[in-house]
Amino acid sequence: MEEKLEEFLEERGIPIGVITEMKHQKIDIEAVIEMSNEDLAKYVTKLGDRCAIRRFCAKDNSQSMKGKAKKSSLLEKLKKKLNKRSGTQQDDSVSTESEEECQDKRRKTLKGNSNAMKDGRTIKMGWKHFERLEYIQVRSDKGGGTDDIFVPKSFTKLDLIAKAKSMFFQDGLSAKGHEDDLEFDITDFRSQPLDDTTTIGELFEKTNRRNLRYYLFTKAKSKVSAKKFERNAQQTHNVKLNDTEDGTFNVPDPDIPGPSGLTSTLGSCMPSHIPLDSDSDTLPDLSDYLGCVRTLKVELPDGTQEDVIYNIEPDDSGVIQLNFENQEILRDEILIRVHRGHALNELVEAFSNTLISENTKVKFQMVLPNGNIEAAQDEGGVTRDCLTEFWESFYATCTLGRDSKVPYLRHDYGHLQWEAVGKIIKFGYKEFGYFPVEIAKPFIEYCVLGEAKTDLKQTFFSYISPSEASLLQQALTEYRDEDLDEVNDILQSYDCRRLLKPENIETIVQEIAHKEIVQKPMFVIDSFKVHLSGLMTETKLLECYTKLIPTNRSLLTKICFPENISEKETEMKKYLQRFIRELDKEALGKFLRFCTGSNLLLKEIAVRFIQIDGFARRFIAHTCGCILEIPDSYENYVEFRSEFTSVLKSDVWVMDID
Repeated sequence: MEEKLEEFLEERGIPIGVITEMKHQKIDIEAVIEMSNEDLAKYVTKLGDRCAIRRFCAKDNSQSMKGKAKKSSLLEKLKKKLNKRSGTQQDDSVSTESEEECQDKRRKTLKGNSNAMKDGRTIKMGWKHFERLEYIQVRSDKGGGTDDIFVPKSFTKLDLIAKAKSMFFQDGLSAKGHEDDLEFDITDFRSQPLDDTTTIGELFEKTNRRNLRYYLFTKAKSKVSAKKFERNAQQTHNVKLNDTEDGTFNVPDPDIPGPSGLTSTLGSCMPSHIPLDSDSDTLPDLSDYLGCVRTLKVELPDGTQEDVIYNIEPDDSGVIQLNFENQEILRDEILIRVHRGHALNELVEAFSNTLISENTKVKFQMVLPNGNIEAAQDEGGVTRDCLTEFWESFYATCTLGRDSKVPYLRHDYGHLQWEAVGKIIKFGYKEFGYFPVEIAKPFIEYCVLGEAKTDLKQTFFSYISPSEASLLQQALTEYRDEDLDEVNDILQSYDCRRLLKPENIETIVQEIAHKEIVQKPMFVIDSFKVHLSGLMTETKLLECYTKLIPTNRSLLTKICFPENISEKETEMKKYLQRFIRELDKEALGKFLRFCTGSNLLLKEIAVRFIQIDGFARRFIAHTCGCILEIPDSYENYVEFRSEFTSVLKSDVWVMDID
């Protein structure tokens, strides 16, 4: 049964069972036309329905016949035209050649016909511009896009660049600047540069593809003149640019020899020789050699300002430092690129570098697992998120303990690495008030104040497991002989070397607590002290451990709602407050990280209500401004809680720019 007949029967109100039986009996439109009224009445009892069904089938059959006749007529006309062109008249009874035979015949006819050969090919041309540390395709609304263009087969790379310039640069201008301020290149769809001498025709033959796509790559020329760099940038060891025979230059440092006696170069990720373009005396854009990129804005004696950009090798503590004589450094910024899931190792490597000082402005850029750079502007939110990821990894891989965690010695962490962790603690606290409050407080007190002010025994109880802590606390308050063996097992697991007695249990627990929290990690404490000694007062340290740790009540005090809200928005406000009261400790941290980038109580969270419904409905957080946008279309609290819980449990939050 045809689908249109089935729909018509449903519209007439014919029961589903009757329609199913008709389908089972294979009654279609042609069958209805051939059926007698008595036969049709066995399925359709009402006379009006039978008449309507017959009329519908007759009309549909008539339209089908007309369509077939029209199609047949068009085919006949086409045959006649083809026969006239070939100069022959074929009888209708003679079978025509198959389509493949016609194509083969045409190929043989055109073979060797030079007039039939195309002298050009159609290709697709797009435009990618280097910004935010990668090449990004320029969209149509910015003067870019991808278009089909016809080019001669003899076109080479230079011809394609000229053609692309005429497409995207009107009178030399574009949304990305004047063509004189940009460097140009042509790449294929894999971002591989083209050979200078290869033609389009050769590329089509080589790739054996029907369509080829190319991109015009543009990048702003460096603003730092090589001559000015040589004239103004003077290093501690009287470093200058040395010309070489091949027109390149390098930056030697006599005190930092490289392998086989070769001198080190400025920015160890950079090539040892930086080629200069023959038509320009400017330095190349050093953002190609990214690990960490440092930007110095200096004011020269003549009053002009220059941006000096160079690369830092994160694990090279001996990299050359610039010292500008008689020049004021106006801005010192370092951009650190961190891969998601590798924040611990990459931040330790970055902060191990001596170029990151207290006056250096540090910003972060996150790289997603697929290799793409996260589309987020670091105004604080990205840094807080990066620090949170760092400390979560640090707690998991570099510490021991349950609630109070203590760093433990690792064979791959020396003084340089532990000192870098201390520098990260100082950076987070100074810039954003972030402090690793899960580290045992007596340990931090030794690093900051030089002595422990907090009871080591109570900290030890939060360091060990709850079952062990419960048993030890019971033994201290009410000693029982039947618990002696179990208590002895617990203390021996922490290298207890004394015989337990009721009168010495408290002393032994105190000594073991001091050993686990202070003595064992003393090497780490000494490394942390380099940057943490005198960082804050005892009162400030106490505030960190009391005010930064989130609780349901303290989090509610950090939520700010608009003053004038509607009745529906008031309902959403109650839903959010109830949701926060029900969160456990882990969920509180996730909620804060979703809203602020940090799992600690660092900022107030401003709530805004938005009108989104349907599939687009979602919670939106702006971590830089600590703003939470809540849709006002939830019908009840269960619906609200379900969607917000799913967001917090997903753990897949990708930052973007609105």
